[in-house]
Amino acid sequence: MAARCASSRSGRRARSASGRRPPGAPSPPSPARRSRNRPMRASSAAPSISSGRSRRRPGAAAADGKGRCWCPSDGPPATAPIGSPLGTGPFPLASRRAGAASCGLNRPESHRGGHAMTPPAITRRQAIALALGAPGLAAPRLARGEAAGWPGQVVHFINLYAPGGANDILSRAWCQAMAQLTGQQFVVENRTGAGGTVGSDAIAKSRPDGTTVGLGGVANLAIAPSLFPSLPYDPARDYSFISGLYRQPNILIVNNAVPARSVPELIALLKANPGRYNYATGGAGTTPHLTAELFKTRTGTEMPFVQYRGGAPALIDLMAGQVQVLFDNIAGPIGAVRDGKVRALAVASLERSPMLPDLPTLAEFLPGFELSSWNGLIAPAGLPPALVQRMAELSLKALASPELTRVYMENGATPWLIGAEEFATYARSQEPKMRELVRISGAAAG
Repeated sequence: MAARCASSRSGRRARSASGRRPPGAPSPPSPARRSRNRPMRASSAAPSISSGRSRRRPGAAAADGKGRCWCPSDGPPATAPIGSPLGTGPFPLASRRAGAASCGLNRPESHRGGHAMTPPAITRRQAIALALGAPGLAAPRLARGEAAGWPGQVVHFINLYAPGGANDILSRAWCQAMAQLTGQQFVVENRTGAGGTVGSDAIAKSRPDGTTVGLGGVANLAIAPSLFPSLPYDPARDYSFISGLYRQPNILIVNNAVPARSVPELIALLKANPGRYNYATGGAGTTPHLTAELFKTRTGTEMPFVQYRGGAPALIDLMAGQVQVLFDNIAGPIGAVRDGKVRALAVASLERSPMLPDLPTLAEFLPGFELSSWNGLIAPAGLPPALVQRMAELSLKALASPELTRVYMENGATPWLIGAEEFATYARSQEPKMRELVRISGAAAG
C-alpha cells in the first residue's frame, strides 16, 4: 500500500515536471465529471423553461443582454422577451416575483462585480399556467396600457346559433363592420347546442385577453337560468358586458280567416271563445313563447299552445289554417306579412318597428307591454376596465355605420346602441322578469 502511494506521488511529480503523464499513472478526472461541481457559466441568453430549480445563486443580479446589470426585484429589462414558444412580450409578472424572491435583495451591493447572469428561468408550473391562460399571468399584458391597441390580433366571435339563421347573419355583419373599422380579422365560430349553453360556456371559459367575444342575449343570460336546472356558467359573474348589438321585436300575426283585424278585436274574440283558438311558436321557453304567455296573462284569455321545432314550420301551418295565432321574431314572417299571406296585428316592442311602421305596438293597447329578443356583446369575466371601454367604443362606432344598419334592418333587427354599464344593468334586470314568465308558461328544458 505504501509503495503504491509513493508511486502515485512520484507519478504526479513527474507529470508536473515534464507535462506528460508517465505510463501506469492514474488518469485525471474527465472534464464532464469535473464540470458537475463547477458553477454555471454566465450567459445573457433569454430565460428557458425549466423544472423550477434555478442555478443562479441567491442575491445574484443578471444582465439584460446589453451588458447592463438586472435584478429581478427591479422588474424586467425593457428588452427581455419570453424566450419560449409560449409567446412574446414583456417578462411575465409571476416570473418577476419569483425572481425577486430568490434574489431577496434590492441593494447596490447586489450589483457589484459586473456579473452577467440570465434572468430567472420560468418554472414548469408557470409555463403550464401561461399555456392555460392563468389570469394572474395573462392579465398584466392588457393592464399595462395595451388596451388602446385592441384588437392586436384575430378576434374570435362565438355565436350560439347555427349558420344561416338570422342571428348568424347579424353576427357576421357586425364582425365584418368591425374588421373594416379596425383592420383586424374577426372570425365567427358557431358553437350550438343545449339551447345556447354550449357556446355560452365556451365564452365564459375563454382567456380574458380580448381575443374572444360572443353573443349574450335574452336566451342565455335571462331565460336559461330559469329554464335549465343547472348551468355550466353563471350569467351574473362569468362575463364582461361590452355593448348592445341588436334588438328583434316579436310580432303577433293571425291566419287570414280569423275574424279579428286588431288587437282589441282579437282579445274580444278569445274571451268569447275560450280555448277555441290555439297559438304556435317555434319552441318552448323562447321569447315568442313567453310573449304569448304574457299576452294571455295581461288579457285574461285562454289559448292552447302548439309547439313547433322552429318558426318556419309554424308559419307554414298558420298559413294552412292548422293554427290560428302565431308569435314569432319579426324577421321570420315579415315576408309573408308583406305578401298578404297572413295578417299582422302588433309588435311586442315599446316602439313601432321601422320595418312595419304602420303596425301598432301591443303597448298601445296594453300599457307597458314589452318583450323583445335582444342580444349584446359579451366576453369572459376579468377584462380590464380600459379594455372594456375600448371594445365598447369600437362596437358602438360600428353599430352606427349606415351599412350595418341596413343589413340589420333587412333581417328584422335594429342596432342597440348602449354601452357596457347600461347593457349589464339591463341584462340583470331581465332575469327576474323572465323567471316569472317561465314559471307561468310551465316551460322546461327538453
